[in-house]
Amino acid sequence: MASLHLPDGLTSRPATLEDVEAAVDLFNDSDREFLAPGSPGYHEVHQTRGEWTEPGFDLAADTVLVFDGRGRLAAYQEAFTTPPHVRAIIWGRVHPDFRGSGLGWALLTWGEERARELVDRAPDGAAVDAQLWIDTANTGAATLIEVMGFHRTRYFRDMEIELLEPPAAQEWPDGLELRPFVRRQHHRAAHDAVRESFRDHWGFADADPDEAFERAVHHLDANPNYDPKYFHVLWDGDQVAAVSLCYPNAENDSGKGLVEVLGVRKAWRQRGLGLAILLHSFRVFWENSIPVVTLGVDAGSLTGATRLYEKAGMHVEHTMATYEKRLREGEDLRNRG
Repeated sequence: MASLHLPDGLTSRPATLEDVEAAVDLFNDSDREFLAPGSPGYHEVHQTRGEWTEPGFDLAADTVLVFDGRGRLAAYQEAFTTPPHVRAIIWGRVHPDFRGSGLGWALLTWGEERARELVDRAPDGAAVDAQLWIDTANTGAATLIEVMGFHRTRYFRDMEIELLEPPAAQEWPDGLELRPFVRRQHHRAAHDAVRESFRDHWGFADADPDEAFERAVHHLDANPNYDPKYFHVLWDGDQVAAVSLCYPNAENDSGKGLVEVLGVRKAWRQRGLGLAILLHSFRVFWENSIPVVTLGVDAGSLTGATRLYEKAGMHVEHTMATYEKRLREGEDLRNRG
């Protein structure tokens, strides 16, 4: 069991589902200095609850909450893997009032130790990495992370657009059809198309398709913002060509929509489908009185996604840096481009 050595006066315990609202408040308090003034915060209760109840996530072993002597929540840390277990995610937040106390060091040390406990879940002979990410403006965290042996591997960007007029209606190439999304009929096909589209994504590692779909079902069930009218699936006969899976109420803002995932399968690329289905998504948001749209993208996207989003009129809001540390040498099963 990973050990946690805290500064004097602090105590810890694993998180429980009853802690989710307090934890989300902590996350947003911690991140708010890196957000635009007045932002309600990126973290949402339903999202965190969905993550904490995901198949394979062990709240008792994968999380820790830290409290001060008055019972105030000071920090949170988690470390976990998902199939195929070749990447351990280490993620945490320290409340601004408790920074500079050595708490960040203690939590990151705990997170790495917990990640090392999970290495044996990976396939025999496979390399395993620990991964975390921070806002590039968080220079204090970057210094700590680098001192502890992590190295920066990638940048990811949050991009945004404010729609000032309705995007033009899109015309699809002959034979392609955008159909209303019926979850019980279409979810698995759309999910499998996303998985195929993202094989070219940096860091992708293939997992058992049934396990991957189980997690997708769980997160969709846990998301109260799901509305099938924002799930756009472009069909070529009985095959999915492209998808844009979106949600309203992004970042707790009723005026902002999220393009959570956009993908075009390889056989249908170079036909302008990515831009077309993105602009269609914008139009549906506009028609539902949602004038701002956001999404996340790999800054070094191997498929040119950043250029596509810029062409659609989106701009960078802020940038996150990804850091990694090799926990076990072996064959790298993740896409490195």
